[in-house]
Amino acid sequence: MRSQTLTIALVETDLPTNLVISHQLRAQGYVVRAFESASELIDSGCLEQIDCLLLDIEFKGMSGRGLQQYLQDMGYLFPVIFMTEEDASAARLQAYRHGCSDFLSKPVRAGDLAGAIDMALAGPHSYC
Repeated sequence: MRSQTLTIALVETDLPTNLVISHQLRAQGYVVRAFESASELIDSGCLEQIDCLLLDIEFKGMSGRGLQQYLQDMGYLFPVIFMTEEDASAARLQAYRHGCSDFLSKPVRAGDLAGAIDMALAGPHSYC
């Protein structure tokens, strides 16, 4: 368990994946705020409480990359970790160029996820 409570926002449209990842993160001691869309996150009023954002790169409505850009434009300086099921080398490169902390392939293993979050929160790094 973590000695400090950190809040991870998860944006994942696939409900079973959302539930599995949320459970993994809670088991690792994180507070998890799970959402099924970018607009749900934006409208939640919890952006000020987020320590790290974990999101799928593509989903309906505003995409993960669109959300990343929106948050940058609004001045939110927390790390962003992308996830995708695709072989997305071009998307990975674009995400890194725009300052994401990490880019994981689904299915995401709990250990890889924990490592990515720990590295993202450790800084120094580029924030999304």
